Amino acid sequence: MIVAVKHSASAYPAICESNYFCLNQIAADEIDLLDRFSRSDLRASRFTTGRWSLGPHGLPYLDSATTCFFCDVVGAHAHEDQTVFIGRIVGVRLSNEDGGVRDPLVWINGRAATLAGREYA
Repeated sequence: MIVAVKHSASAYPAICESNYFCLNQIAADEIDLLDRFSRSDLRASRFTTGRWSLGPHGLPYLDSATTCFFCDVVGAHAHEDQTVFIGRIVGVRLSNEDGGVRDPLVWINGRAATLAGREYA
């Protein structure tokens, strides 16, 4: 799993110091969380909505996420104002909320997009 993190992001020192990260795949109906985690002016409210639990290595994960990927950092490559972290997936948690299928939200071509009704993203 690969994630790029800006050096000014609050997650950057946490990942550097712990060598772990968790990626939460959110559903399209949770797009408000995208703003909370991508805007520094909303940093204080990131964990105020949704139900959060602790996973492997004490990593917080969103209970309602469609999938949570828990990763150990196995490599890092700094480039300009960000670092690309390469993670080995050590755990995966699949959502069992509502028992139904939820439309995953992805970031593609510079914007949020849903996958419903698409053959390819």
